[in-house]
Amino acid sequence: MQRNNETRATVVMERFGVDESLIGDLVEQHRAGRSALWLWRQTIIAVAARVAFAAQSDPTTVGVAAVVVAVGLALPYVWMHFLWHYAVMVDKAWYPRSINWLARSSPDALWQVVVFLHPWAWTYMAGWCAMLGVIAWCLVRLWPNHATLILAVFLLSNVSPSLPSLGRLVLDWSHQRANPIWISDVLSYTFFVFVAIPLSILVGGRTGHRAKSSFPTRAPRSRTSTLPPVTRHGRIALKINQRPPYLNRPASSRSATASAA
Repeated sequence: MQRNNETRATVVMERFGVDESLIGDLVEQHRAGRSALWLWRQTIIAVAARVAFAAQSDPTTVGVAAVVVAVGLALPYVWMHFLWHYAVMVDKAWYPRSINWLARSSPDALWQVVVFLHPWAWTYMAGWCAMLGVIAWCLVRLWPNHATLILAVFLLSNVSPSLPSLGRLVLDWSHQRANPIWISDVLSYTFFVFVAIPLSILVGGRTGHRAKSSFPTRAPRSRTSTLPPVTRHGRIALKINQRPPYLNRPASSRSATASAA
């Protein structure tokens, strides 16, 4: 478990460009007895400091981060007013029939597992995560040079608003820890906040960055051409050392002109 925390924290800090000496100091202190909570708190502080330094060195990152935060704050409105209707339609297409069939024909143990997994929320969670993945893909395509910043800010702007609800669920569970309903609520919402949302954002962002980097660019048009140049009137321009056709008279006519002279 200790090695897993160190590996994950190290990967996160290296991803954001934290200094290697600072990463080594944090890992050594964690091995000396510091808790995993302390390690992750220091990791978040180091990443935040790195992002702040990048914003100072490149002012455009502030504008990009502001746009990403604004998009993250506007997503609940977009979901409720434009996408909720379609999510309800999809949920009605599969959930009532499936849950009724399981209630009639499944064994009691399987039914308890299904209820524990909260199938009534699957459609809306999947729709929300799909929307986050598409938005992350679009943002990274717009600013591929700030892909890491976009994913970090977009991830924080979507995870942070969910933490108060998760805290209330944990508080309710603490009063009745043996209640399976509270346990399932906490586990399902924790999976949604800390696994489904980050995974959808990271997958969408990485896909957009890969698509942008592999998109074929148009080769610059060469100034030299094998075709003869064309004037503004559409006629083929002659080379400088090329005589016009009307000056190339036959040899007999040239000799007759010389004898007449």
